[in-house]
Amino acid sequence: MKVGQKVVCVNNRCQFVFGELPAVGEIYTIRDIRYFPGYGVGIWLVEIVNTPVITVCGKMEMGFAVERFRPVDESFGEEVSENLQKHFRALERVYKIYGE
Repeated sequence: MKVGQKVVCVNNRCQFVFGELPAVGEIYTIRDIRYFPGYGVGIWLVEIVNTPVITVCGKMEMGFAVERFRPVDESFGEEVSENLQKHFRALERVYKIYGE
């Protein structure tokens, strides 16, 4: 995953709640990624900005565990759109030949 990438939340259960949580099934944009030894990788989201709290790593905004998100497959939507456009062009040709 990388900054700027779209991700979908697949698990929003959290042991500690320090503000707004992402909603399962919603799409978010990664604004930051950090690795914390002993804790793993956390991500911060453009759409959710929480108040910083005091943590073992110092005062900071809490991130979300990266494993609670999956990348959004944007190619699927592009493929569907291309197929629909092809079908509409074919229909336009049929209407031109046979009328409405």
